[in-house]
Amino acid sequence: MSFRALVLHALLALALASPVAAQVQDVEMPPSEVAARGHYLMGREHYEAARFDEAAREFQEAYDLSHRPQLFYNLFLAHRDAGHTRDAAAALRQYVEAVPDAPQIEVLRGRLAVLEAQVAEEDARERDARAEAQTSDALTTTTGTPASSATSAPSDANVGPWAVIGVGGALAVGAIVTGALAATTYGDISASCPDDRCPAGYDLDGRRSSGSALALTTDVLGGLAAATLAAGIVWEIVEATSHGEESRATLRCSPLGCRGHF
Repeated sequence: MSFRALVLHALLALALASPVAAQVQDVEMPPSEVAARGHYLMGREHYEAARFDEAAREFQEAYDLSHRPQLFYNLFLAHRDAGHTRDAAAALRQYVEAVPDAPQIEVLRGRLAVLEAQVAEEDARERDARAEAQTSDALTTTTGTPASSATSAPSDANVGPWAVIGVGGALAVGAIVTGALAATTYGDISASCPDDRCPAGYDLDGRRSSGSALALTTDVLGGLAAATLAAGIVWEIVEATSHGEESRATLRCSPLGCRGHF
């Protein structure tokens, strides 16, 4: 069984009771709990079939009906694999806050830091895009010339910020990879050694050491990625602002015409 399926089965046991027990208790369970379990099972089917958007909707329905915090982890997985970075970060944040004693909590916190850095990067890009659009509109209104005609080609100086941002992105990808490997390692330990009872020859200490090292690497890479991305974004904003001020300083227009100002 894959680690993904193992996690889903484990969370089903924690969140909504085992299938065998549920068959006995269906008569006594409140209708909302029965409906929540149905949505959970549908979500699990969608997730295992890689229909992540549908899985996220079903897990959300299950949570809305049951309010079981373990379902936040299912939401995190579905949103993460659907590419919904902001929703994945929100769900994982709610999970680690609501279940502070969850297994591998430090690994999950490291993954949350990486996701939140990615959300911050997306927010910065959106702000830059809005500022660029506003500058373009203002220039077109003032001069009657589309901003694309009035803007000079990017200078070599603009390459630096994007190179830094690229390094930050690579570090973030590395953090995601090591975080996934750490989670896989801990998942293998949980599957192979329930209640710390391992089969003969299983190197429990070695696997734990490997998982801890991967988790630490994830934390370090995540922190470096966030710092590097922030530095690149700030650099790019400063560059864009300085170019915008230079452009405004060389041309002023009024109803009587345009003239240069220095």
